[in-house]
Amino acid sequence: DNFGYQLLADVEPYAPSVAETAELFATTSGSYGMTPDAVPLIGCDANISNLVHAVGFSGHGVMHAPVSALLVAALVCGEAHDGLVRLPAPFDAHTLELASLAPDRDFTRSAETAVL
Repeated sequence: DNFGYQLLADVEPYAPSVAETAELFATTSGSYGMTPDAVPLIGCDANISNLVHAVGFSGHGVMHAPVSALLVAALVCGEAHDGLVRLPAPFDAHTLELASLAPDRDFTRSAETAVL
């Protein structure tokens, strides 16, 4: 019933000292949030006007947090124009296109297969 304890039992025949000294106190598990094209969803919900999604980072949310926060803030503050968000200085000559992250995008047309 518990993955952590089962893993220790499976390791013991190959590395008994690891299994004996692991001192496992608790384990947990969760879902691995990943979209069909492995690209996060960042954008406004199609049905709920005041809901902004920033999900599906496949475990890489902390790495993407700065730019995700920038995009969510731009959406909330109305600073996304024509589907583009301007980056802050010193990158302010560039924009990010929200369509590639839209929650309602067409997942069948993506060339991305995995972002790891």
